[in-house]
Order: sequence, then C-alpha cells, then structure tokens
Amino acid sequence: MSNSRALILTITRIEADYLADLVEQFISLLGDYSDEQPSAAAPASPGAGAIAGAFGGSEATPEDPAIARLMPDAYADGDAAAEFRRHTENDLVERRIRDARRVLAGLDMSLNEPVSGHVPHAVSDPQAPFDVVLDHEAGEAWMRTLAAVRLVVASRLGIETEDDDAEARADDDEDGRFGVYDWLGFRLDGIVQALDDSEL
Repeated sequence: MSNSRALILTITRIEADYLADLVEQFISLLGDYSDEQPSAAAPASPGAGAIAGAFGGSEATPEDPAIARLMPDAYADGDAAAEFRRHTENDLVERRIRDARRVLAGLDMSLNEPVSGHVPHAVSDPQAPFDVVLDHEAGEAWMRTLAAVRLVVASRLGIETEDDDAEARADDDEDGRFGVYDWLGFRLDGIVQALDDSEL
C-alpha cells in the first residue's frame, strides 16, 4: 500500500453535509441494534478471554430487514448460521462503525475548512467544492460504508433486485430516497474506480 497514490474525492459542501448526516444515522442504527443485544458472556478461562471479543452476538437473524441485509446468514443451515452469527456479529458491527467513523473523520480533515459533521450553511456556499484526501485504506473504509448505507436505503425502499428498483420507482417516483440511493451509487462507483486506478 505504500506505493498507492492518495485519493482526492471532490464533492460539494451540501453533499458533504448530507453524507455526514447519513453516516451519523447509520452509526446510530448499528449502535441501537448493538445495545439491544445481550452482553457477551464472561470468558471461561484467561485463554478464552483472548478471543472473547468475537463472541456474544445474537444467534437470531435481525428483525430489521436493513440490519439483516448488512449481516446476512453465512450458511443455509439454520444451526450453522446461528453459531457463525454468535461468533462474528459483534465484531462485524464494530468494524462497520469504525469504518463509518473514519468517513466522518475524513470529512473533518478536508483540504477545505472542516465540517465537524455538518456544513455550516450560513457561512459556506453549499455548491462550493469540498475536497477529501484519502489514502487507500481510508478509501476502502469509505467504499464499505457507502455500500452499507446504500444497502440500508435500498432495504427501506424495498429494493433487492433491478426489477424491485423499477417497480418501487413506478409506485412512488417522487420519494426523495431514490435520489439518495442513486447519489450513493454514483459516489460509490467513483470511489471504486479511484481505488482501482490507485493500484495501477
């Protein structure tokens, strides 16, 4: 990674504001879900304590369809899926939250003035360019987070396939969430391409 070029993502200040708000909502969604789960059991021995952080997740598929899509069953067999989820869910939630916080940190470390989570509209032109400098690792965190947030929006819109997308838009093409869904896809494609180019 040391030879990878830095990535510069240029968005408008109003986009930065919207993105910060979406990511904060995403962190809250995961945090609320995590708070609802039972605490991890104390390790049976000091040796077990070395990996105890990987345990304590729920064995049940999340009731919220958006959370369920973020953490799908790993196996078709119900018992195997439940055991795998119990061992990995907490770690997966924590990694998604870390990635999301890295996105917020990237917005605050812009080449321009920091947004501190939100663009101050009173003192900034909403359409002014807003540059975010990312190394490859941070770019991957952004990619994972935007993909995850877009998956949540898709779930709220009832989109799982392209056919679902077309049907949902036909039912209510004025729903503003479609614009958010499309914008996230556009920005996600740009980050993926930039990451690929940085490896050349």
